[in-house]
Amino acid sequence: MQMTIEGSLVRLRPFASAVEYAQLNHELWMQRDDWWGYGWVGLSALEQDWARFGMLDESHYFSFLAIESLAGKELVGYEVLRIPTGGRTATEIGTMILEPYWRRGYGREAKLLAMKLLFDNYPVEMVYGGTLSKHEAAIGGMLSCGMRELGRTRVNWYSRGEWTGIVYCGITRQEWMESSQ
Repeated sequence: MQMTIEGSLVRLRPFASAVEYAQLNHELWMQRDDWWGYGWVGLSALEQDWARFGMLDESHYFSFLAIESLAGKELVGYEVLRIPTGGRTATEIGTMILEPYWRRGYGREAKLLAMKLLFDNYPVEMVYGGTLSKHEAAIGGMLSCGMRELGRTRVNWYSRGEWTGIVYCGITRQEWMESSQ
C-alpha cells in the first residue's frame, strides 16, 4: 500500500528516520500540557519502536505518518492510524498538530487524507476518532470532515485541573462515499 498521500495543504508521509520522529514527538509532547498533559517517552524507547517497524508495521497497534506542509516543506504534526487487522471493520485515526500551525486547515486536511487512505486500501466500514469533551476545536475539526458524533464518556481523562470525558466521532464508508470527499 502507498503510504504517502498529498492534498492541497499537506502531505502525509512516512517519517524519514527515528530522529525525525523523536524530535517531532518531543515538540508535540512539550506543548500538550494545556489539553492532554505532559507525556514522556524516552528516546531509547522511540528508537526501539523505530528499529522494529519504522512506525508503519501493520501488525502494530498504531502507525504514524508525518504531516508535512506543502508550502514550507516543514513538519507540522503527525497522523495516527490504527491499521485494521483481524477482520476489524472499524478503525481509529488521530491528529496532532504543533501549536504554531493550528487553525490553518492542516489538521482537517490530514484527517481527510487519513480517511481516504483507510477507505481506499482496507475493507473498513467506519473510521472514528476521539478527543476531550471540552476541546471544541478538535471536535469541530472532526465534524468538519464529515464525521458525526457517536457518543461520549463522562469521566475518562484528567485535563486542565479536572476530570473530563471523551467525545467520539466517526464516519461510515457509505457516508464517506456520499460526501464525495
